[in-house]
Amino acid sequence: MKFKSGLACMALVLVSACSTFHPKSNEEAVMARAEQRQEALKKAEYEKAYSFMSPTYKASHTLDRFKATVGRGAAMMVDSKVTSAQCDEDACTVLVDANYKFLDKGSMIPMKPLLVPRTNNERWIKVDGEWWFIKLD
Repeated sequence: MKFKSGLACMALVLVSACSTFHPKSNEEAVMARAEQRQEALKKAEYEKAYSFMSPTYKASHTLDRFKATVGRGAAMMVDSKVTSAQCDEDACTVLVDANYKFLDKGSMIPMKPLLVPRTNNERWIKVDGEWWFIKLD
């Protein structure tokens, strides 16, 4: 009898736990991935940042080519924050507020680094149940 009541209690706990679990909305899921991508870019973890690129992008762009387009140049992102996402069923537009430091490279007159704020519109698509960043430019 104790065994059956123990099983009944365990089943009740599992059922109640399942009822409180709710899957993330598209907006929550894509914002989490966008934030992870931003963190990888800020830390210059290019392989990790590349892992968020769409399968189509990765099929036509190597990791080395990706690094060349996002590597540290005259402008360097110093911080960013994913602020919102608006989604259809399989596509989202994500807004990212970022600050970039522009460095003086090769000027005759040395200048202080310039901090420039910018809001980036990112496009994300869902392929096979996962959200992927697509490069628009």
